[in-house]
Amino acid sequence: AYAKEQQVKTVEIYVKKRLDNAVKFVERRSFQVILYSWQMELELEKKAEETHLTHEVKDDITFRKATIADGKDYARIIHECFGDEVGEDSLGRQLLKDPSVSVYMLEHKGEVIGSTTMQIRNNLSLGYIYDVAVAREHRGKGLGSCLLQQCIMELKKNEIRIASLLVAGENKNALSLYKKVGFKEVDTDLIMQKIL
Repeated sequence: AYAKEQQVKTVEIYVKKRLDNAVKFVERRSFQVILYSWQMELELEKKAEETHLTHEVKDDITFRKATIADGKDYARIIHECFGDEVGEDSLGRQLLKDPSVSVYMLEHKGEVIGSTTMQIRNNLSLGYIYDVAVAREHRGKGLGSCLLQQCIMELKKNEIRIASLLVAGENKNALSLYKKVGFKEVDTDLIMQKIL
């Protein structure tokens, strides 16, 4: 009722697939599944491992923390990889203000070609990895794996025990990459939608 009042056209809800009663409850209200999303986790070992990059790009790659000045490149990478529109000021206005969140940039010869975001939850010994993104023309060189390995090393430095991430069901390449790095599926979310 509130959504209709606000002239919202579509409502989405996330439901754990394993919660049969919750799924049925939402289905009875005319919501339909539009997307599956897998929660994946990786238990981190104590010792940090070497990052594996393809030989030809190893010397030209820089993995560094983002600064407010990276806003334009961050917005470009997120839009190119996910289709999301984020403002050039989103790094400084939102992400970098949260002390539990770190955004990292991947550079090749001074050009930003990828990024990823992590949130560390020390109280849970859990690190969330978000938005692993590599520019289209630089894919297939092991850079997605590089971003993940760098995140894992950062989490280990912070004595985090578990790395967690979400991947949309239709993103087969990402799912394959995460499994190759060692992530395992631990839960499934249904993204359900109702057109008002």
